[in-house]
Formats: sequence, C-alpha cells, structure tokens
Amino acid sequence: MAHIEVKTENPTPSPQWLKNAVIYELNPKTFTSPDGEGSGSGSGTFRSTKEKLEYLKELGVNTIWLAGVTQGSEFFSGFWTVYAMVTPEYPDEELGSVEELKELVNEAHKLGIRVIAEAVTHGVIFESPLVQKHPDWFRGSEWGMADFDYSNSKFRQWWIDLWIKNTIEFGFDGYRLDGPNGVSSFEQVLSVWDEIAWECRNKGHEIVIMGENSRYHIRQCDRDNFSHDMAADFSPNPQYATMQISCHDEGILMGEGNYYALRGSRFKFGYCAVFGYNIPLLWQEKSLMQTCIVLVNCRKRFMMDLKRVKKLISMMIIMIHQQEAGC
Repeated sequence: MAHIEVKTENPTPSPQWLKNAVIYELNPKTFTSPDGEGSGSGSGTFRSTKEKLEYLKELGVNTIWLAGVTQGSEFFSGFWTVYAMVTPEYPDEELGSVEELKELVNEAHKLGIRVIAEAVTHGVIFESPLVQKHPDWFRGSEWGMADFDYSNSKFRQWWIDLWIKNTIEFGFDGYRLDGPNGVSSFEQVLSVWDEIAWECRNKGHEIVIMGENSRYHIRQCDRDNFSHDMAADFSPNPQYATMQISCHDEGILMGEGNYYALRGSRFKFGYCAVFGYNIPLLWQEKSLMQTCIVLVNCRKRFMMDLKRVKKLISMMIIMIHQQEAGC
C-alpha cells in the first residue's frame, strides 16, 4: 500500500484511548447474513451487527471500524459496496434506519466499544443526486466515479458540516478515510479534517482520524513491515501506530516468509499483535467481492479434494475386490 506522508496545518491531538485500542474492521452487510446472501451481496444489517457486539467484546475488541454506513451501490462488479457511494448524507436503507444505526453505536458504547465509521473521500457514482444538484462540486473522474472538487468552497463547507453533524447525531468516535484517491490532492482532502476534528472536539466529541494511504492520527497500515522482534521494532515516533493483520491491502503479506503460516509462526504473530506496542487492526473483510473470491477459491479446492477422495475410494474398492479374489 502506498504511504504518502502529508502534514496538515492544525491537526487535533491524538485521542489517548488509542493507546489501548484493538481495532476490528467489519462490513455490516456481510459480517452477519441472517437471510443468507440476500439479494446477492449479503443480508447483514445494523440490527444483526448489534447482536454480535457481545461476541466481539469477548474477543477483546474495543474499537470497530464500520466499513459500510452510507448509501452504497453495485457499481463495482455487481456487488454492493459502500465504496461505490451514492451519497454520504444518509445510512444505506438496506442496512437499516437512522434509529437502528444510533442503537448500534449506543449499544457498542455501553459495552466499552468505540465506533469508527467509513468516510469515502474521493467521490460518488455519476448517478448520484448530488451530481445532478451540484455539478460544480465535482471535477474529473477516478475509479469511474465523479470526484469531489475540494477547491470548491461551498462543497468544502458542506462536507465539513456533514461530518460534524454525523459525529454529534450518531456518536461516532472517528472516521477511516477511504483514499484519498481522487483528482484532488492529499493536502486538500486531509486539510478539511482539521476543521472537522477541532469542531467536534469543541463540542465534546473527540474523534480519531485514520487515513488509508496517509496518516492523520493513525494510518490504516502504519507498519509496512512485520517482524517477530518487538524490542527491535519499538519506536516512540509516531506516538500511535497500527499493525494491520489481514490478507487485504497487504496486511500479513508484509515481510518475508510463508503467509499461510502467518509469516513463520502463528504464535509469534499473535503474541506480537497482542502484546506489542502497535495497535492491532484486524479485518473481517472490506467488501463482499473479496468474500466471493475467497468462496470461489474454497469451492475449487473442495472440488479438487472431492475428486481426490473419489479416486482414493475407487482405488480402495479395487484393492478390496483384488483381496477378495485372492482369497
């Protein structure tokens, strides 16, 4: 994952609770699927996710990154994803209502679990009503979507007001910034979060900002390499740093060794994740497409194994017949 170092002019101090954070990423659409695959992209909701919070707490998770809140679409490969965003203004109706999202966050807080929501920073699909209503808010296109123009002062103020409102209304403890990967510069995209974070702090809502490709308080994957030597890895700078534990966006592919054995030793990998000074960031999965790929690969392996079993049974039957004939 590319790491681009960007410094904003007036960042807020890092929340002290990051010191003991154990972050678990989950997609509410697929973290649970009470009705199977639903329309094809999972059937999880805010309500069904809330029912699993006790389970997450038992695992030792004290922070969840909710990778899917705002209205998504099936723009990418026909699978629903929040990253093909229609609008950031409302929760996705398939996930649940405004009240159900509030209930999810409130229940998490009761259990001592903080909630980091997703903020897709680069833009929306061209079919978005925002594009029709405010065409001057957009400039260029990456990922086949309409990119926000952060040089537009009216858009910037709308964006700042929106996330301050969401923080107060839903009680989010921070945001993971997808990208920035649009036409606007990293500096333009990240600078607005100075205003958002300070205003939220002034209103009594201290938030953490986690960038995907660049740091604010933390980055999605601060440590680009992994070793089993915690003492050698220690560094006081930055104050808080994540160690991503995942097969996606690099994660456990970092460093040398066999990633099927979690870089040499499952025990050492887990020990360093739990007792090291880095913040462990674990993934359920980022979008359904990954799960489908995994399931397809599992099915291929299953069918191959099934053929081997059938062949082995056939050989055993032949051997039994031969033995009986010999008798």
